[in-house]
Amino acid sequence: MATLLLDRQRLQINARQLEHIVHSANAEWALVTKLLCGHADVLREVLATGVKAVCDSRLSNLRMVQRLAPDVGRIYIKPPPRNAIHGVVETAHVSCNTESRTLEWLNEAAGALGTQHGVLIMVEGGDLREGVTNTSTLLSVCETAESAPNLHLLGLGTNFNCLSGVLPTAEAMHRLLQQQQIVEEHLGRELQWMSAGSSVVLPMLLRGDVPSGLDHFRIGESFFFGNDLIDGSTLPGMERDVFVLEAEIIEIGEKPSGPSGPMQAPPSGDPPAITKPAHELSTRAIVDVGLLDIGKAEYLQPMDEGVSIVGASSDMLVVDVTDAAERYTVGSTISFHVGYMATLSIMNSDYVHKRVVSSHQEVSTNTGPSALRKAL
Repeated sequence: MATLLLDRQRLQINARQLEHIVHSANAEWALVTKLLCGHADVLREVLATGVKAVCDSRLSNLRMVQRLAPDVGRIYIKPPPRNAIHGVVETAHVSCNTESRTLEWLNEAAGALGTQHGVLIMVEGGDLREGVTNTSTLLSVCETAESAPNLHLLGLGTNFNCLSGVLPTAEAMHRLLQQQQIVEEHLGRELQWMSAGSSVVLPMLLRGDVPSGLDHFRIGESFFFGNDLIDGSTLPGMERDVFVLEAEIIEIGEKPSGPSGPMQAPPSGDPPAITKPAHELSTRAIVDVGLLDIGKAEYLQPMDEGVSIVGASSDMLVVDVTDAAERYTVGSTISFHVGYMATLSIMNSDYVHKRVVSSHQEVSTNTGPSALRKAL
């Protein structure tokens, strides 16, 4: 069985650095945990870093956070479907919304449960996922939230780079602040949060380019991978390999570099890459992990720079180790850098073991109430 390793020390480094970046900008942040798929052991390590609030789009994941750390704030970060309304109010302190009808359902559920439920109204930022698109609709939705006795309108939020790849700009952020001003004048009070996006905003935050008044961020990818989502580099003071995948070699030997015989598209739809001229031999290894676990073969990057990925089927990955720095044999493990989408697939796979390690344990290359509650 392949193993996904979570490095405790690197995780803590990223948590401290992210806290420093955001607080230096006089802002708050909440950790997006949907990547972890509610895995208790991994969540326990993440919560131990001291995060004060988490965001997730799955109720089961939020329920696990509620069980492990009941005082940590919980935000449901997509418009709730009607069949989940009761669970959202019961489990999350806050939800992100765009529809007046949904707010009415939330108000009814909160009344039945005898609680107050916080809401953020999402405003379209150009990426064309969720978000209210015009001022008149925004005012109407905010009025619904404001007049609901069991809801508390906390503020506005927006998204960038989640669907269409639209990047945050100062212009888009100023538009959000203009919407804030219009809503506050209409309601006759100030909003508490202006939640201006996700990890993709961090480079602007570091440069000091985020306009004053945008004081809340929902951060996930950069927390876990330390990455600058604009240029692909590692953010200052942060660690890349918080997660590493290790998988065992189950076959190794020389084979032709290209297939032979009549061909059609394989079940995956993607033919294997030919890494060398087809007439040459190459040393290939089959690794005990597959598309069922990793999503796509290109989501992985071997840590040994001499290893290249040829292709994958549902439960096996083929790599070319001809030029590998290590001498691999059957039973050796190969380690891989993993990004967000690979880790998401792996965390959702029951066929990959998850294990917490410390930085002094080398990764194998060849082995045999929170502020959120106060706001409410």
